[in-house]
Amino acid sequence: MISLLYISENTPTLDEACRCFEDEDDISVITSRSAPAALTMLHNRSFDAIVSACKMAEMDGITLLKILRDAGDLTPFICLTEDDDDETVIQALGNGADLCICRKSDPTTLSKKILALVAGRKKIHPCRDQICRFLPKNTAADTPSGDPKRAEPSLLTARQEGRERETGKVGKEQNGGVDPSRECSDILQIFRDISGPDDPDNPFRESERFYTSLIDSLLDGIVIIDLCGRIIYANQAAREIGGNTSFKGEEESVFAFISPGYIGTVKECLQRCRTEDHTFSFECPARTCRGEKKEIEVLGSTIAYQGNRGLTISFRDITERKKAEKALKEAEKNKQNLLQGFPEYIIVYSDTRGVIYANPAAEAALGKHPDKITGKPVLSLVMEDFREIFEGVVADSLSGNQSMPQEIMLKTPDNTPLPVTVRATSITYQDEDAVLLVLTDITERLVLEKEMEYYAAELKHFTESLARINDKLTIMGSITRHDILNQLTVLLAHLEMAEEEKAEDPAFLTHLRPIHKAATNIQEQIEFTRDYQDIGIRAPQWCIMERMVVRLKPRTITIQSEVRGVEVYADPLFERVLFNLLDNAERHGGEVSTIRISCREEEHGLVILWEDDGTGIKEQEKEKIFKRGYGKNTGFGLFLCREILSITGIEIRETGKYGKGARFEILVPEEGYQMERDPTGAPHHPTQA
Repeated sequence: MISLLYISENTPTLDEACRCFEDEDDISVITSRSAPAALTMLHNRSFDAIVSACKMAEMDGITLLKILRDAGDLTPFICLTEDDDDETVIQALGNGADLCICRKSDPTTLSKKILALVAGRKKIHPCRDQICRFLPKNTAADTPSGDPKRAEPSLLTARQEGRERETGKVGKEQNGGVDPSRECSDILQIFRDISGPDDPDNPFRESERFYTSLIDSLLDGIVIIDLCGRIIYANQAAREIGGNTSFKGEEESVFAFISPGYIGTVKECLQRCRTEDHTFSFECPARTCRGEKKEIEVLGSTIAYQGNRGLTISFRDITERKKAEKALKEAEKNKQNLLQGFPEYIIVYSDTRGVIYANPAAEAALGKHPDKITGKPVLSLVMEDFREIFEGVVADSLSGNQSMPQEIMLKTPDNTPLPVTVRATSITYQDEDAVLLVLTDITERLVLEKEMEYYAAELKHFTESLARINDKLTIMGSITRHDILNQLTVLLAHLEMAEEEKAEDPAFLTHLRPIHKAATNIQEQIEFTRDYQDIGIRAPQWCIMERMVVRLKPRTITIQSEVRGVEVYADPLFERVLFNLLDNAERHGGEVSTIRISCREEEHGLVILWEDDGTGIKEQEKEKIFKRGYGKNTGFGLFLCREILSITGIEIRETGKYGKGARFEILVPEEGYQMERDPTGAPHHPTQA
C-alpha cells in the first residue's frame, strides 16, 4: 500500500482526488489544504509520495519543496502545474521535483505515474546498496558510521540536471535505441571518500585542521547550535569561558549557560532562523559549568552546518569590562557628588556654547533659578571693570602658564557685586575644548581683612601710646634713679669718712658697717633696675656668638670657643647673658681655670653649652639660682639671664655635677639660629679666646 500526501487549497480538487484514488487498491490518500499544515504532518510521519499544487496563497508548492530538500527529505515529489506554465516547471525541476504534471490531467494517468515513480524509487535503493558494497574505496559503505543516504542531495541534482550536463547523453534502451520518453530510468554514481583518516596529507584534511586551529585561536568564544538549542560545536575559547576545558559541546543545551531572563530572546532567534536568515546581538549575564557568574556580549547569525540550519554564536567575556564600567560610573557619580558639594563655584564654559556646566553653589549664587546660568556667555557673569583681569587669567591658562589666583567681582542676578578669586585651566568636556573655572567666594575674607585693618590701626595707636608712656616712665625712672644714686653716693662717702674717723671705736663701727652694707646693696639694686628696664625695649636681632665671646675679658680664666659661624636670634642684651655667666664663674665657681663654650644641633634646635672646671652647683640649688634675689650678692645675675633669653623663646638650665664644675645649657629653638658650614656640611672648627 502506497501512502500519498495530496496538498491543495482547492477543496473540489481534493474531493475529486480522493474519489479517484479510492478506486485504487494500492494507494492511501491523506489531504492537506495548506503547505504549513503539510509540513506539520511530515514532521510526525513519512509518505511514499507527495502531490502538491504549485500556486497556493500561504506558501506555494515550490517553497515547500525547497524546505523538504534542504532538510534532506527525498520523498518523491510531484508538482501540479497549469497549462503552458514552462517557468513554473523549470523552477520545480530545478528545486528537486521528481515530476511535473498538468493539474487538469486525467486522474488515472496521475495514479499510474505515481505508482511507477514509487516503484522505480524502491528498485533504486537495493541496487544502490549492492553497488556500494562492491566498491573497494567506498568508506561510507565500509565504515559503520557511513550512510549512503548522505549522497542523496547530490543525486537529486543529478536527476534534474545530469541528464544533459553530467552524461551529455539522453537515456538509451538495451538495444541502443533512444528512449522515446527521453527519461532516464537509472543513474549510477560512484563516490570515493577523499577525507579519510588514513590520508593525513589530504589537502582537504589539512584545510580542515587549519580552520579548526584558526577558530580555536580566537579570543572570542564560538558555538554552533541547532534549531533545538543543542550545542553541536564549541571552540577552545568557548570551553574556557564556559569553565570546562574538557567540554566538547555534543548534546549540551545552550540554555544551561544563559541567564533565565534571556532564554526567551534566544528561543525567539531560533524560531526566526527556521524560516529566514537572522542576525542579532545583545549583552547578558551567563553561568559557567562551575557556577560562576559572568557578563558576556553575544553576536549571532544563521548558518548552514552539516546540511542543517542552525545558529553560530560568538561571545566574549566582558565581565572585567563591566566591572571597569561600573567602577567608572561610580567614580563619575562620586565626582559629580563631590562637585555638587563643593562650596566653591565650579563653572565649565566654551566659546561656542557659553556656560556648559555649573555646580549648585554657582547656580545658587549667580542664577535666579536652577539651570538658568547654563548657556549664558561667561563674561555676562563678570562685572565690567574686572573683565580684562578675567580674560587675562583665562588666556594664561590656555597658553599653559600657571598664574596666581586673581580677585575679581562677579555680578549676581540683582547686580550686587560678588568678590571671588578666579583660577582657570583648559580641559576637554563632552568632546569639546573648554575652560574650567574655580571661583572662591572671598566675601567673608574681605570682611575679616577690614576688621583686621581696623584692629591693626587700633593696635598701632595703642602701641604708640604705650611707647610714649613707656618713654615717659623710662625718663622718670632714669631721673629718679640718677637722683637716688647721687644721694647714695653722698651717703656712702660720709659713711666711709665716719669709718675712718672712728676706726678706733669698735662699738661705733659695729653699728656703722651694717649701714654701709645696706647702702651699698641699695646702690646695686638701683643699678639693676637700669639694666632690667632695657630688656625688650629694642627689637631682637641676629647676634654673632664668636664676636661676643671675643669681647669677654676674663682675668685668670682661659676660654675655649667652638661657636664659629653660629648666630642666635635674641634680644640685644644677649651679650649681657654671657657676661653674667662669666661673672658667676669668677665670683662663685671656686678655682675655675677653663671655660668651654660649644654647641650641638638636636632635633628641636641648637644647644649652646657653657662649661667650667670649678666647684659646680649643688643639686638642690640648680633651679633656685635663677630666682630673683637668690645668691650671695644681689641675686639678680642669673635671673636677669633667664629673662633676657625668654624674650625670643630661648631657655637656660644648669645640668652639671657638683664637684666637677658648672654646666649651663642654652636651648635655642629651631627657627632661632643659623650656622655657617664648611663645604662638607659640618660646622666650622672651634676657636679659642
